[in-house]
Amino acid sequence: MNLPNPLQSNIALFQYIFISGIIVLGILQYIKARNGTTVNTSYVVPLGVLCLILGFIGMFQTYREAFQTIEAAGDISPQIISNALGTAFDYPILGLLGLAISYAFKFVNSKMVNITI
Repeated sequence: MNLPNPLQSNIALFQYIFISGIIVLGILQYIKARNGTTVNTSYVVPLGVLCLILGFIGMFQTYREAFQTIEAAGDISPQIISNALGTAFDYPILGLLGLAISYAFKFVNSKMVNITI
């Protein structure tokens, strides 16, 4: 499994930024909850959902680029199709990874004492 390169695609860059934000916010929430302060966990999961939405947008953008490549080549070759399918599914996988991380932080932080949801 190859994850998309953030330097070649703006969508992948934003996905990595969202995943980094999820990790930072989750760790900060965990630290606050361990110190006994009240923690609001309602804004970690929406970042994961946005990451997943960006993944599907990246998949459709890759499909569009593949169809444009096929149109420019004038014929359908198996290499173009397999390359497009292989790279198109990398974006939703990265989005699902961000969503899974956000739900993991929500689960861990919800088990702490002073949580407001």
